[in-house]
Amino acid sequence: MAPNYLQNTIPIVFINLSIIFMQISLGLAESGIATWYGPPDGPGSGGACGLENEVAQPPYSGMIAAGNANIFLSGHGCGQCYEVQCSAEECSGQPITVTITDECPGACNNVPFHFDLSGHAFGAMAKPGKEDNLRHLGQVDIQFKRAPCNYKGANIAFKLDKAINPYYFACSVESINEGGDIRSMQLKPANSDQWIPMKNSWGATWTADVSPETKGPLSFKITTSTGKSLVVDDAVPPDWAAGTKYLSNTNF
Repeated sequence: MAPNYLQNTIPIVFINLSIIFMQISLGLAESGIATWYGPPDGPGSGGACGLENEVAQPPYSGMIAAGNANIFLSGHGCGQCYEVQCSAEECSGQPITVTITDECPGACNNVPFHFDLSGHAFGAMAKPGKEDNLRHLGQVDIQFKRAPCNYKGANIAFKLDKAINPYYFACSVESINEGGDIRSMQLKPANSDQWIPMKNSWGATWTADVSPETKGPLSFKITTSTGKSLVVDDAVPPDWAAGTKYLSNTNF
């Protein structure tokens, strides 16, 4: 089953693609279910999005979720933010904001929308002092909608893949404000005026074919699903190293 916003916009897909991206960005209220995994107050995982244990640290701070197919979107949902709230007696009724950093496969797809939250994020939906009571339920009905990401004080980070070599460049991209995700991405070496198209390999990891003559610093152009673009100048230094994370000086 496709998400409702896709069903609603398919008739106009050839008329104005920007309208589709606007609707996805603004978010349409939907119903779903939420569960939790890991330790009761654990931070969850960045597994299928390639963020590894980064999710335990700011700016994510454990406020993350794994999404089923209609949320994970084969990796294109990585980085998207959602407001989620539950209505059980133990719930505060106030929305929390979580980032999609992992996939919830298998039985999670028995319903159209399933968020598997970190223990920490699931407990954050509870009334004060009722966190353990809420976690004890294990599963709750929720209302959710897409929301802009707002990582206050955090800039975009580029974490280089451990398998890069003089002919292959790959990095995961973290803490993107605004749309949160990446629709397209390009790379520009310091010794070239040409932008090199990058491909989404898996999760939040993007790759490009390079050569030993490629010189840093490297700049990137990121476009989110909302259609907004940002050029991140000199994000990766000339002496870049595999497995290293580099913080930029900007964000949306």
